[in-house]
Amino acid sequence: MKKICVLLTSSIHKDFRVIKTIQVLSSYCKVDLYYLRPNDGDIDIFNQNTRLFPLKQRLGLREKLLRHSFFFDEFNYFYHDICKHEVQYDYIWANDLTALKPAFFLKKKYNAKLVYDSHEIYIETLSQFFPENATGIKKLVFNSLLKLMRFLGDRAERAMVANTDIFITVSESVKEYFQKRFQRNDISVVLNCPSLQQESYEAVDLKKALGFDHNVFLLLYQGVMSYGRGLPLMIEAQKYTSSNIKFVLMGDGMLKESLIALTVKLGLQDKIKFIDRVPTNKLLTYTRAADGGIILQETDKNLSKKLGIANKLFEYMHAGIPFVATNAPENNAVASRYNICIIVENNIQTIAEGINKLQHLDKMLIKEEALKASSFYNWEKQAEIIRNLIV
Repeated sequence: MKKICVLLTSSIHKDFRVIKTIQVLSSYCKVDLYYLRPNDGDIDIFNQNTRLFPLKQRLGLREKLLRHSFFFDEFNYFYHDICKHEVQYDYIWANDLTALKPAFFLKKKYNAKLVYDSHEIYIETLSQFFPENATGIKKLVFNSLLKLMRFLGDRAERAMVANTDIFITVSESVKEYFQKRFQRNDISVVLNCPSLQQESYEAVDLKKALGFDHNVFLLLYQGVMSYGRGLPLMIEAQKYTSSNIKFVLMGDGMLKESLIALTVKLGLQDKIKFIDRVPTNKLLTYTRAADGGIILQETDKNLSKKLGIANKLFEYMHAGIPFVATNAPENNAVASRYNICIIVENNIQTIAEGINKLQHLDKMLIKEEALKASSFYNWEKQAEIIRNLIV
C-alpha cells in the first residue's frame, strides 16, 4: 500500500472536505494525518488505515510575527515533527498554502510526490488577519502589511507550485484563476459535495419547534457566521420580505452575537430566529425542514469567495430546496444548468426580491431539478477523481 502524509494546519473536527478526502485515500492507502487542535473522537472518524498525529501549535512571538509577514513559514516546524517518526512516504498532501512549505521540504527528503490541495485563493483571504473597521494610522499600517503579505505569499507560492506534482482546487473558476497565474494546465477540481443519500431521511418539524405556523415560508441560512458571507445584508433584507416569510440562521461563529443584536435593533425578533449548529449526520434533516435557502458571497471584497463555491449550495441542492445565491461564476453555472436557484446582486432590495420570489416556485419542479443536480454534483464522483490522481 502507498503511504500518504497529510498536513493540516488546523483542526480536523469540522473540516469535512479533508475528512472525506482521507476516508477515500485510506480505502486503498496508508494515511498519516498531522494536524492541530485535536478533539475527542477524532480517531472514530477514520478506519484502521489512518493514523492521527496531533501536533502542538506554537503561539510564541516568532509565530505571531510570521503570521503577519512570512505567513507561509509559520508551520515549518511540521517538517521536523514529522521527520521524527521516520516513515518513508510516497505522497505528501498539503492542505492549503500554510501547509505547503513544510510539505515541500518533506517531498525533497523522501523523494515523494507533492500534492497541493488549495481550498481557496489563500493570498486573497489574508485580510482576515486584520480588522475591517480600522482607521487612521492603524488602517495605514494594516494595509501596508497586507500588501507585503500578498507580495511575499505570491512569490513563495509560485516557487513551490513549480515543484508540485499534483495540484487540486475547489472549483472550475478557481482552477481557471490558478491556470492563468501559474501557467499550468494539469490542475484538477474536487468539489466539496455531499454524498448521495442512500436512505430516506425525514425532515425535523423545525417550524413547530420554533413556534411558527406551518403555512409560513421558512428561509434557512446554515453554516459559520463569519465575515464575507453577507450575513448583515440577509438580516436587513428581512425588513422587505413578505410577512409570511420567516428566517432561521443555524450555526455558530464570531458574528452571531452581533447579528442577534442587529435583529433586535431592527425589531425583527418575531421574523428571525437563531439556532445552534447541529451534528453533520443530522444536518440534512434540518435543511429539508426549510422551504428555501440563501447563500451570499461578498464578491467585491474577496476574490477567493467570488470564484469559489459554497458548501451550502450543495447542501440545499441535496435537500431539494430552492435558494437565493449571489451573482458569482459558480452560482451562475449551477443556475444555468438547473432551475433551482434565483441569482441576486449584493444589495438589500434585490436580495429581498429574490427571497420573495422563492415562495412562488413550483415545489415539484424544484425537487426534480435538485435530483438531477445531485446526481451530477455528489461526493461519489469526486472520490473517483481522487482515486485517479493517487494510484
